[in-house]
Amino acid sequence: MLLYTITSAEANFQNCNTTSCGKECNESYCAKNCNATQCGERCEAPECADLCVGDYCGQHCKGGSCASQCQGENCGQYCQGRYCAEICKGDYCGQHCKGDYCASECQSKNCGQYCQGEECAYQCHGDYCGQNCKGKLCATECKSENCGNNCLGYGNPGQPSQNCAYGCLDPNCGIGAKRPDENCTEYVLDWHCESDELVNNCTWTGDKCIDKVEKDDEEENDEESKDSEELSLELIIVIVVVSSLVLAVAIYFYCKGKRNTSMKDNKVQSIVSKLIF
Repeated sequence: MLLYTITSAEANFQNCNTTSCGKECNESYCAKNCNATQCGERCEAPECADLCVGDYCGQHCKGGSCASQCQGENCGQYCQGRYCAEICKGDYCGQHCKGDYCASECQSKNCGQYCQGEECAYQCHGDYCGQNCKGKLCATECKSENCGNNCLGYGNPGQPSQNCAYGCLDPNCGIGAKRPDENCTEYVLDWHCESDELVNNCTWTGDKCIDKVEKDDEEENDEESKDSEELSLELIIVIVVVSSLVLAVAIYFYCKGKRNTSMKDNKVQSIVSKLIF
Protein backbone atom coordinates (compact mmCIF):
# COMPACT_ATOMS: atom_id res chain seq x y z
CA MET A 1 0.00 0.00 0.00
CA LEU A 2 2.93 2.33 0.59
CA LEU A 3 3.58 2.24 -3.14
CA TYR A 4 0.42 4.25 -3.80
CA THR A 5 1.35 7.15 -1.54
CA ILE A 6 4.80 7.72 -2.99
CA THR A 7 5.02 10.44 -5.65
CA SER A 8 8.49 9.67 -7.01
CA ALA A 9 8.70 10.20 -10.75
CA GLU A 10 10.39 6.83 -11.20
CA ALA A 11 7.75 4.75 -9.39
CA ASN A 12 5.12 2.71 -11.18
CA PHE A 13 1.62 3.77 -10.21
CA GLN A 14 -0.46 1.72 -12.61
CA ASN A 15 -3.84 0.97 -11.06
CA CYS A 16 -3.07 3.11 -7.97
CA ASN A 17 -6.07 4.29 -5.99
CA THR A 18 -5.05 6.98 -3.52
CA THR A 19 -5.46 10.72 -3.94
CA SER A 20 -2.81 12.22 -6.23
CA CYS A 21 -1.07 8.89 -6.73
CA GLY A 22 1.12 8.90 -9.81
CA LYS A 23 1.39 12.67 -9.75
CA GLU A 24 4.23 13.88 -11.97
CA CYS A 25 5.38 10.39 -12.90
CA ASN A 26 7.36 10.40 -16.12
CA GLU A 27 7.42 6.93 -17.63
CA SER A 28 5.08 5.48 -20.20
CA TYR A 29 1.95 4.01 -18.61
CA CYS A 30 3.24 5.05 -15.16
CA ALA A 31 -0.22 5.95 -13.84
CA LYS A 32 -2.33 4.06 -16.34
CA ASN A 33 -5.71 2.94 -15.00
CA CYS A 34 -5.21 4.93 -11.80
CA ASN A 35 -8.46 5.45 -9.91
CA ALA A 36 -8.43 8.42 -7.56
CA THR A 37 -8.89 12.18 -7.44
CA GLN A 38 -5.98 13.93 -9.16
CA CYS A 39 -4.19 10.69 -9.90
CA GLY A 40 -1.67 10.94 -12.71
CA GLU A 41 -1.81 14.71 -12.56
CA ARG A 42 1.03 16.43 -14.46
CA CYS A 43 2.54 13.14 -15.57
CA GLU A 44 4.83 13.44 -18.59
CA ALA A 45 5.08 10.43 -20.86
CA PRO A 46 3.00 8.69 -23.54
CA GLU A 47 -0.16 7.18 -22.05
CA CYS A 48 1.06 8.04 -18.55
CA ALA A 49 -2.48 8.50 -17.17
CA ASP A 50 -4.33 6.65 -19.89
CA LEU A 51 -7.76 5.39 -18.79
CA CYS A 52 -7.52 7.18 -15.44
CA VAL A 53 -10.70 7.56 -13.38
CA GLY A 54 -11.26 10.38 -10.92
CA ASP A 55 -11.89 14.09 -10.82
CA TYR A 56 -8.92 16.04 -12.17
CA CYS A 57 -7.06 12.87 -13.04
CA GLY A 58 -4.48 13.36 -15.79
CA GLN A 59 -4.85 17.11 -15.59
CA HIS A 60 -1.92 19.02 -17.18
CA CYS A 61 -0.38 15.76 -18.43
CA LYS A 62 2.01 15.88 -21.38
CA GLY A 63 2.44 13.14 -23.94
CA GLY A 64 0.52 11.33 -26.62
CA SER A 65 -2.69 9.82 -25.21
CA CYS A 66 -1.54 10.81 -21.73
CA ALA A 67 -5.11 11.01 -20.38
CA SER A 68 -7.06 9.44 -23.19
CA GLN A 69 -10.45 8.00 -22.24
CA CYS A 70 -10.15 9.50 -18.76
CA GLN A 71 -13.34 9.66 -16.71
CA GLY A 72 -14.08 12.32 -14.14
CA GLU A 73 -14.88 15.99 -13.86
CA ASN A 74 -12.03 18.12 -15.22
CA CYS A 75 -9.97 15.08 -16.15
CA GLY A 76 -7.39 15.68 -18.86
CA GLN A 77 -7.78 19.43 -18.66
CA TYR A 78 -4.85 21.39 -20.12
CA CYS A 79 -3.26 18.18 -21.39
CA GLN A 80 -0.77 18.47 -24.24
CA GLY A 81 -0.26 15.85 -26.91
CA ARG A 82 -2.08 14.05 -29.71
CA TYR A 83 -5.17 12.27 -28.42
CA CYS A 84 -4.25 13.37 -24.88
CA ALA A 85 -7.88 13.48 -23.64
CA GLU A 86 -9.57 11.70 -26.51
CA ILE A 87 -13.01 10.26 -25.69
CA CYS A 88 -12.85 11.65 -22.16
CA LYS A 89 -16.04 11.59 -20.08
CA GLY A 90 -16.78 14.18 -17.44
CA ASP A 91 -17.85 17.82 -17.30
CA TYR A 92 -15.06 20.10 -18.49
CA CYS A 93 -12.82 17.18 -19.40
CA GLY A 94 -10.21 17.97 -22.04
CA GLN A 95 -10.80 21.68 -21.68
CA HIS A 96 -7.90 23.83 -22.95
CA CYS A 97 -6.10 20.78 -24.31
CA LYS A 98 -3.48 21.27 -27.02
CA GLY A 99 -2.80 18.73 -29.72
CA ASP A 100 -4.49 17.17 -32.71
CA TYR A 101 -7.57 15.16 -31.67
CA CYS A 102 -6.81 16.01 -28.02
CA ALA A 103 -10.48 15.99 -26.92
CA SER A 104 -12.11 14.44 -29.95
CA GLU A 105 -15.34 12.59 -29.22
CA CYS A 106 -15.34 13.83 -25.62
CA GLN A 107 -18.68 13.33 -23.92
CA SER A 108 -19.93 15.78 -21.32
CA LYS A 109 -20.89 19.39 -20.72
CA ASN A 110 -18.19 21.91 -21.68
CA CYS A 111 -15.74 19.20 -22.68
CA GLY A 112 -13.08 20.22 -25.19
CA GLN A 113 -13.76 23.92 -24.80
CA TYR A 114 -10.88 26.16 -25.89
CA CYS A 115 -8.96 23.18 -27.28
CA GLN A 116 -6.33 23.82 -29.93
CA GLY A 117 -5.46 21.40 -32.69
CA GLU A 118 -6.88 19.66 -35.72
CA GLU A 119 -10.18 17.94 -34.85
CA CYS A 120 -9.47 18.64 -31.18
CA ALA A 121 -13.19 18.48 -30.27
CA TYR A 122 -14.38 16.55 -33.31
CA GLN A 123 -17.78 14.94 -32.71
CA CYS A 124 -17.83 16.09 -29.11
CA HIS A 125 -21.14 15.41 -27.40
CA GLY A 126 -22.22 17.72 -24.59
CA ASP A 127 -23.74 21.16 -24.19
CA TYR A 128 -21.21 23.89 -25.01
CA CYS A 129 -18.55 21.34 -25.93
CA GLY A 130 -15.86 22.53 -28.32
CA GLN A 131 -16.75 26.17 -27.86
CA ASN A 132 -13.97 28.60 -28.78
CA CYS A 133 -11.83 25.78 -30.13
CA LYS A 134 -9.13 26.61 -32.64
CA GLY A 135 -7.99 24.37 -35.45
CA LYS A 136 -9.05 22.70 -38.66
CA LEU A 137 -12.33 20.81 -38.16
CA CYS A 138 -11.98 21.37 -34.42
CA ALA A 139 -15.72 21.12 -33.66
CA THR A 140 -16.92 19.40 -36.82
CA GLU A 141 -20.04 17.28 -36.31
CA CYS A 142 -20.37 18.22 -32.64
CA LYS A 143 -23.70 17.07 -31.29
CA SER A 144 -25.19 19.31 -28.59
CA GLU A 145 -26.63 22.72 -27.88
CA ASN A 146 -24.21 25.59 -28.42
CA CYS A 147 -21.40 23.22 -29.29
CA GLY A 148 -18.65 24.70 -31.47
CA ASN A 149 -19.78 28.26 -30.96
CA ASN A 150 -17.14 30.86 -31.85
CA CYS A 151 -14.65 28.27 -33.03
CA LEU A 152 -11.95 29.36 -35.47
CA GLY A 153 -10.72 27.01 -38.17
CA TYR A 154 -11.19 25.61 -41.66
CA GLY A 155 -13.61 22.91 -42.69
CA ASN A 156 -12.82 20.19 -45.19
CA PRO A 157 -10.13 21.01 -47.78
CA GLY A 158 -11.45 22.63 -50.92
CA GLN A 159 -14.74 23.60 -49.29
CA PRO A 160 -14.69 27.41 -48.83
CA SER A 161 -18.17 27.41 -47.32
CA GLN A 162 -17.20 25.10 -44.48
CA ASN A 163 -15.75 26.17 -41.16
CA CYS A 164 -14.62 24.47 -37.97
CA ALA A 165 -18.18 23.64 -36.84
CA TYR A 166 -19.33 22.23 -40.18
CA GLY A 167 -21.95 19.51 -39.79
CA CYS A 168 -22.77 20.29 -36.16
CA LEU A 169 -26.11 18.80 -35.16
CA ASP A 170 -28.08 21.32 -33.10
CA PRO A 171 -30.04 24.43 -34.17
CA ASN A 172 -27.88 26.60 -31.93
CA CYS A 173 -24.52 25.04 -32.67
CA GLY A 174 -21.67 26.71 -34.49
CA ILE A 175 -22.87 30.25 -33.84
CA GLY A 176 -20.06 32.70 -34.49
CA ALA A 177 -17.82 30.06 -36.05
CA LYS A 178 -15.26 31.58 -38.43
CA ARG A 179 -12.67 30.54 -40.98
CA PRO A 180 -9.24 32.21 -40.83
CA ASP A 181 -9.54 33.54 -44.39
CA GLU A 182 -12.51 35.89 -43.99
CA ASN A 183 -12.40 39.67 -44.26
CA CYS A 184 -11.00 41.26 -41.12
CA THR A 185 -14.23 43.16 -40.51
CA GLU A 186 -16.10 39.86 -40.17
CA TYR A 187 -14.38 39.03 -36.88
CA VAL A 188 -16.08 40.37 -33.78
CA LEU A 189 -13.90 38.66 -31.16
CA ASP A 190 -10.45 39.98 -30.30
CA TRP A 191 -8.88 36.52 -30.10
CA HIS A 192 -10.13 35.71 -33.60
CA CYS A 193 -8.66 38.94 -34.94
CA GLU A 194 -5.34 38.48 -33.15
CA SER A 195 -4.90 34.76 -33.84
CA ASP A 196 -1.71 33.50 -35.46
CA GLU A 197 -3.42 33.00 -38.81
CA LEU A 198 -4.66 36.59 -38.94
CA VAL A 199 -2.09 38.63 -37.07
CA ASN A 200 -0.26 39.61 -40.28
CA ASN A 201 -3.41 40.87 -41.98
CA CYS A 202 -5.76 42.06 -39.26
CA THR A 203 -5.50 44.14 -36.13
CA TRP A 204 -7.82 44.73 -33.18
CA THR A 205 -8.54 48.38 -32.40
CA GLY A 206 -10.17 47.79 -29.04
CA ASP A 207 -13.72 47.47 -30.31
CA LYS A 208 -13.42 46.06 -33.83
CA CYS A 209 -11.19 44.16 -36.20
CA ILE A 210 -9.81 46.00 -39.22
CA ASP A 211 -7.38 45.36 -42.04
CA LYS A 212 -3.81 46.31 -41.13
CA VAL A 213 -3.43 48.16 -44.44
CA GLU A 214 -6.48 50.24 -43.54
CA LYS A 215 -5.00 51.02 -40.14
CA ASP A 216 -1.66 51.92 -41.71
CA ASP A 217 -3.48 54.25 -44.13
CA GLU A 218 -5.39 55.81 -41.25
CA GLU A 219 -2.17 56.32 -39.29
CA GLU A 220 -0.50 57.79 -42.39
CA ASN A 221 -3.46 60.12 -42.93
CA ASP A 222 -3.39 61.10 -39.27
CA GLU A 223 0.32 61.81 -39.55
CA GLU A 224 -0.20 63.87 -42.70
CA SER A 225 -3.05 65.74 -41.02
CA LYS A 226 -0.85 66.39 -38.00
CA ASP A 227 1.99 67.60 -40.24
CA SER A 228 -0.46 69.83 -42.10
CA GLU A 229 -1.75 71.28 -38.85
CA GLU A 230 1.78 71.92 -37.63
CA LEU A 231 2.66 73.57 -40.96
CA SER A 232 -0.46 75.74 -40.81
CA LEU A 233 0.42 76.81 -37.28
CA GLU A 234 3.98 77.65 -38.32
CA LEU A 235 2.65 79.62 -41.31
CA ILE A 236 0.27 81.58 -39.08
CA ILE A 237 3.13 82.39 -36.71
CA VAL A 238 5.30 83.59 -39.62
CA ILE A 239 2.47 85.74 -40.98
CA VAL A 240 1.86 87.26 -37.55
CA VAL A 241 5.56 87.98 -37.05
CA VAL A 242 5.98 89.48 -40.53
CA SER A 243 2.81 91.54 -40.15
CA SER A 244 4.05 92.80 -36.80
CA LEU A 245 7.38 93.77 -38.35
CA VAL A 246 5.69 95.54 -41.26
CA LEU A 247 3.41 97.39 -38.87
CA ALA A 248 6.37 98.36 -36.69
CA VAL A 249 8.27 99.67 -39.71
CA ALA A 250 5.20 101.59 -40.90
CA ILE A 251 4.76 103.13 -37.47
CA TYR A 252 8.44 104.02 -37.34
CA PHE A 253 8.39 105.84 -40.66
CA TYR A 254 5.09 107.45 -39.84
CA CYS A 255 6.44 108.77 -36.58
CA LYS A 256 9.67 109.86 -38.27
CA GLY A 257 7.67 111.71 -40.93
CA LYS A 258 5.59 113.43 -38.28
CA ARG A 259 8.76 114.46 -36.49
CA ASN A 260 10.31 115.94 -39.62
CA THR A 261 7.11 117.84 -40.43
CA SER A 262 7.00 119.18 -36.91
CA MET A 263 10.59 120.38 -37.16
CA LYS A 264 9.89 122.12 -40.48
CA ASP A 265 6.86 123.86 -38.99
CA ASN A 266 8.96 125.09 -36.10
CA LYS A 267 11.56 126.58 -38.50
CA VAL A 268 8.86 128.33 -40.54
CA GLN A 269 7.34 129.81 -37.40
CA SER A 270 10.77 131.07 -36.28
CA ILE A 271 11.43 132.81 -39.60
CA VAL A 272 8.00 134.41 -39.62
CA SER A 273 8.51 135.62 -36.08
CA LYS A 274 11.82 137.23 -37.02
CA LEU A 275 10.26 139.00 -39.98
CA ILE A 276 7.40 140.35 -37.92
CA PHE A 277 9.45 141.51 -35.04
